[in-house]
Formats: sequence, C-alpha cells, structure tokens
Amino acid sequence: MGIHAAGLPQLRQLFEEFLDCNGTDLKAECYLPKAVNRLVAEGQVRVKVLRSRSAWFGVTYREDRPCVSHAIGSLVEADSYPRKLWS
Repeated sequence: MGIHAAGLPQLRQLFEEFLDCNGTDLKAECYLPKAVNRLVAEGQVRVKVLRSRSAWFGVTYREDRPCVSHAIGSLVEADSYPRKLWS
C-alpha cells in the first residue's frame, strides 16, 4: 500500500492515540490497515489499491529482521531493488 504524504498527519494522530492507550504494552500492535480503514470510514482519506507481482516483506518483530534483510539484500544484488532509497 502506498500512502500519499497528505495522509500522514491523520495516520500520525491515530498512532499517537494508539500510544496513549498502549504505549507501555510491548506486545501491542498498531495495525496500519485498521488505521487506514478508520480514516476511510470517517471520510478523511481515499484509498486506491495498486497491484504488483512483487513480493512484500512484513517486519513485526525483531526476529523478522534477519530474514527480511536477507531477502531485500538478494533483490539489491539482482538489481531489482535500489541500493539507496534516498540519495
């Protein structure tokens, strides 16, 4: 899912609300799809689904990092992913 910069303030507000309620719970998760769904339901944002044949990688826990880092490294080596996202 791509998020236009104009929607970031609304997502930030929802994340701050999440932290206010769950900030000390290390197992609590702020689900991006749930937040976006809420903003759509409230008429604050519109969503367009972009299709891709590319794989996606989710990083939820610290333990996910090595697997995802390896997979992205493989994409970089195959010139399928940029070495530097921002210059």
